[in-house]
Amino acid sequence: MMRTGSNDPATRLVRRIGQVIDFLILTAIVLITLIGLYALWDSRQVYASADAANYEVYRPSEDDSLSFEELQAENSDVIGWLTVYGTGIDYPLVQGTDNFQYVNANAEGSYALSGAIFLDYENHADFSDPVNIIYGHHMSKGEMFGDIEEFADSSYLEAHRYGTLYYGGRTWGLEIFAYLETNAYDSGIYNIHVRPENLNAWTAGMEQKASVLLQEEITGEDHLVLLSTCATDYTDARQIAVAKITENVPQNLFPVEEEHKQVVSIDLGSDDTEWHQVSCSVWKGILLLLIVVLICTLIRLYQKLARRRKEKHGQNTQQTENSLLNHET
Repeated sequence: MMRTGSNDPATRLVRRIGQVIDFLILTAIVLITLIGLYALWDSRQVYASADAANYEVYRPSEDDSLSFEELQAENSDVIGWLTVYGTGIDYPLVQGTDNFQYVNANAEGSYALSGAIFLDYENHADFSDPVNIIYGHHMSKGEMFGDIEEFADSSYLEAHRYGTLYYGGRTWGLEIFAYLETNAYDSGIYNIHVRPENLNAWTAGMEQKASVLLQEEITGEDHLVLLSTCATDYTDARQIAVAKITENVPQNLFPVEEEHKQVVSIDLGSDDTEWHQVSCSVWKGILLLLIVVLICTLIRLYQKLARRRKEKHGQNTQQTENSLLNHET
């Protein structure tokens, strides 16, 4: 008489396949959980490296610029310092040999996904050009140039229009007077070859595209600064705050503790490093979901194993009874 049940080859094969599938499912869930944990840690590391407080020790001053000179000694590409009062924009300014060098390198020259605040490589480091372009990553929490988008609100621009630009051993004033959004390939705006006699024409074209504009007198002798960062509207969208360099240094009326306000947002921009810039709250939600799925899966596996043990016990009992019956027969 052929025996059937748990010792049948087909049954053992099905049971083995089920065990392999369960193992693969559990392994996949564990790997996804680990990836989520790493992504959360990595996101925090990116923001930690972008924190303006990291560079506070290097801040130049009229009385003593030794610390700033130490930063320049560490990285000769450091040319100045940019500050916009009441925002998170308070960083060393660098200039590379091209506009890609500091996309993934910090002001100390080390690899960092947050990058650095850098001047266009074709601009003169003494800001003698009529139009000067400074780039920075658009990061949430107000890091790097994450606060540029706030200037789309006219009341915010009016309240945060002043700052400083340090270069050539001297601190200059900054007056932000316009905000606009445009395409990265807009040669009418991204034009560092504007001549002094054409600056008024360039300014007129910029004002037509500006969504926020304050009254500011511009002459051919002035020098403008474009603070440019990525936007999320479309692939090549850019946000720009336009400022004028001034002889007079405005007073900072913001308390020190308000200098680096936190702007909580989810920012998935077009830049190739923007995927790292997801807020920690999102990763926490993903991690919590993964933990719930993992717990549910473990409970399901435990129930399945308990059911198999019960079935196996029943099969063994039935086999024993059949064996006794056959013996008696």
